[in-house]
Amino acid sequence: MNTDMKNTPLKKSFTVKENTVMAENLNDATSLILVNYLKDVIYNELVDGRLIRTAALVKLKLRHEQVNFVDLKNAGKLDGNQRKDLLIRIIELNEEYENLFPRTYASHLLKAEMINPEWRFVFRTIEDRNLSKTVIDFLRIYNKWTIASAEYLLLNALCDIECGNDYAHRQENEEKTHNQIALADEYTNRIGKQEELLQSYLYDLHNIAEKLDKEYGMFDILESFYEEYEFIDTPSSV
Repeated sequence: MNTDMKNTPLKKSFTVKENTVMAENLNDATSLILVNYLKDVIYNELVDGRLIRTAALVKLKLRHEQVNFVDLKNAGKLDGNQRKDLLIRIIELNEEYENLFPRTYASHLLKAEMINPEWRFVFRTIEDRNLSKTVIDFLRIYNKWTIASAEYLLLNALCDIECGNDYAHRQENEEKTHNQIALADEYTNRIGKQEELLQSYLYDLHNIAEKLDKEYGMFDILESFYEEYEFIDTPSSV
C-alpha cells in the first residue's frame, strides 16, 4: 500500500461500506458505457420509465391549469375565489412534478461524495494524479447524461400522450388537427435536439471510459481498493 495512504488519518464517520458502494457504482457505470456504447439506445436505460410517464401526466395537468388561469384572467372571468383555487392547484401540481421527476433518475446518479477530495484518496495508489481529474470528468458527464436521459424520455412521453393516435382521433375539427400536427413537429424538433445532446455526452463518456480502462487500469485499482480496505474505515466525506 502507498505510504501516504498508510499515514493519512482515517475518520470513523465514513465507513468502508459507503466508499465501496461508491467504487462499485463507478465501476458499473464505466462498464455500462464500454459494453453498451455500440447499441442503438443512446439514453441511460436505468431511468425509471414508469415514473417518467406519471411525471408527464402531472406536467400536462400543470400546463393545462396554467393556460386556464391565463385565459380566464385575460377574459376578465377570474374572480377572487376562483383565482385562489387555481393558484393553489397550480402550486400543488408544480410541487408534485418537482418531487416526482427527479425520482426518475436521482438513484442512478453517481454519488456527489465521489468527487470530494477525500474520495480521490482511493486513486493515490498510483503516481499519475491525472486519474482523479479524469474520474471527476466521467462523474460529471455521466450525471448530466443521466438527467438528460430523463428529460429525453419525458419529451417522448409528452409527445406520445399529446400527439399519439388515440389523442388525434379525439380531435373535433380541422383547426385542432392542424394544431396537433404543429405540436407534433415541435416535439420532433425538441426530441431531435435532445438526441444530439445525449449522443455528445455518450461519445465523451465512451472516450473517458476507455482511457480509465486502458491508460489508468481503473478496474485494477478499484479491485485493489476493495482488498486493502476490507477491514478499516475510510476518509470522512465533507
